[in-house]
Amino acid sequence: MTGIGLALLALGLGDLASGGLSGQPASRFRAIAGVGLVFTTATAGALLVQLDQAPLFVALVTAGSGGWLLFRYSPDPGARRAWMALGALGGSLTLLFIFSGRWVASFPRGVHAWLAGLPFRAASEAGLDRLVLTAGILVALTASANGLVRAVLAVAGSEIARSEERLRGGRFIGIVERVLIFGLAVAGEPAAAALIASAKSILRFPELSRVARSGAHAETATTEEDPGRIVADVDVVTEYFLLGSLVSWLVALAPVPLLFD
Repeated sequence: MTGIGLALLALGLGDLASGGLSGQPASRFRAIAGVGLVFTTATAGALLVQLDQAPLFVALVTAGSGGWLLFRYSPDPGARRAWMALGALGGSLTLLFIFSGRWVASFPRGVHAWLAGLPFRAASEAGLDRLVLTAGILVALTASANGLVRAVLAVAGSEIARSEERLRGGRFIGIVERVLIFGLAVAGEPAAAALIASAKSILRFPELSRVARSGAHAETATTEEDPGRIVADVDVVTEYFLLGSLVSWLVALAPVPLLFD
């Protein structure tokens, strides 16, 4: 699974370079710079671990990440561009997973000696493959996961900007939440991971209640299905919170099986 780990690491660094922790590329230039960093990271990583069929691996990672970043550089990408970005990312990750057996790594002897000399017994026992995969997952759970949640919300037609004004700090809370859920799930503590999700709902409840009490503020929706429908803030924010949280939890749990034989 070294190839998957390197791909996620390159993707995560590209997202961080293009838009920081927001998960949204700040501009076309930043998106292109992010693609360049993806290519550089994938190439350097493949050479460092002596990955088999490195050119094919780098091409696949760069193409998928390029589509993912460039389709989303607009401040308001819309559902169509979000679908295209999700398609590029999903297609690339699917192909990487299908052909993961091709990306066999041959770590230099010095790397094995360095790992064996670490005072952390768990790291030594985990092995280099799992360490690379874990590092890639953790980096991807930051900006890339935020971008994935935003893309799904855009596809669903959620009013992201309007909701973010009401629920502050969502992108930072989401990162901490995903890392904790992922770590607890890997450690074999699913009950503790469920408590993290419950705690978020409880902590957000006062904010949702405040939005509901200020229900006098409503706007006319501009959806094609019902252009005259009145949508209260509480409906918009609740949809944003529920859908965003569910996608965030799924993203945190999805890579857990990769770390188990």
